[in-house]
Amino acid sequence: VHRAGHDLENALGVIEAGQSRTLNLTVTPKAVGDFAAQLKLHAKGAKSVEASARVRATPALLSLSITAPEAVEANKPALFELVVGNDATDPKKAAELVVKLPKEVIFVRATDHGVYDPVARTVKWDLGQVAPGERRSVVWNGIVKEPGKLSFGASLKAGGKDQKDVECPLKAVPADEPA
Repeated sequence: VHRAGHDLENALGVIEAGQSRTLNLTVTPKAVGDFAAQLKLHAKGAKSVEASARVRATPALLSLSITAPEAVEANKPALFELVVGNDATDPKKAAELVVKLPKEVIFVRATDHGVYDPVARTVKWDLGQVAPGERRSVVWNGIVKEPGKLSFGASLKAGGKDQKDVECPLKAVPADEPA
């Protein structure tokens, strides 16, 4: 569904005989499968024309998963693992993973040359090429300052295109309570 709804209308202006006009429609499917768009063209003094366009949405071939403790102790380091996988048959180039830290988390360290940006509050890994069938794991440590509920987000890109976004909820408990 387009953000403007199911029925979209565009005024194409005057199209003279022999001319054509191209209209681009960008959609982001929320599920894998086959989809169809029905198109209708109406013009004064002319018969309406109908056509359909078919599109197949395939699964994102880069996967991203997060392993995090069910609960973390406030003011103690916690470990978070992210795993990037390539389920495609071709290598994915220029893969980049970015974790956005909430203000309640103090960054401690990251493996695999993860770079922390204290202004943007992000940790970024330039993963380079991810080969077919490859799984790559990176880890970061952080300290949640106070008990409570919060979350952090992770975004995966390859070749400059968004591949996957994941949100990870966290529960921080006081240090004297069992996690």
